[in-house]
Amino acid sequence: MKHILFILLITATLFSCKVQQVYAQELIAVEEHINYLNNETEIQDNTYFKDVNNLFDEFIGVWIGSYNDKNFTFIISETTEQSSIRPLSFDKLMINYKVTDISGVTLIDTTNLPITNLLVMQGTYFIENGESYQLSYYGEEFECGDFGKIFITVINNNVNPSELNVYFSQGHDINDPNECTNDVTIPFPRDVNFTLIKQ
Repeated sequence: MKHILFILLITATLFSCKVQQVYAQELIAVEEHINYLNNETEIQDNTYFKDVNNLFDEFIGVWIGSYNDKNFTFIISETTEQSSIRPLSFDKLMINYKVTDISGVTLIDTTNLPITNLLVMQGTYFIENGESYQLSYYGEEFECGDFGKIFITVINNNVNPSELNVYFSQGHDINDPNECTNDVTIPFPRDVNFTLIKQ
């Protein structure tokens, strides 16, 4: 009987410590993350950059549009990522996408990939204006320049459905010419805005 009470006491103590750790987490609005980066402010352990103001809600959903003889489908979802290095948590947006040419031939389709796949766009943070959100893009040939940043902004001009402004900025790393001899085809138009419509 004493052994059972001892085991229950140890279990209750461990559970209590775990509960205290969860409640000790500091919540910071996800739109404030950029300020920590710009000011080089140290982020404390147990910080959770959470979408407390529901800013992600207007982004989440299916968006479709065309630009320059290509059709784009973005499926935007929200996830919470736990840092593998430190006890930090981040709410962020993810984009699974499909790009087809004008005749409907699929150029790339990540719509059925898990959000942990490198080809799925990974959210980073809201930029300074608090309206545009930045994501990292890595394509199938990222080692040869098929990577960059995607910026998305919801345009609510009192019309339904909403519009999503998309801007792609290609990365500029130097690639090994011996390994990257072919021209890389990037599915997104570079350095121009294009618009998708919420479905």
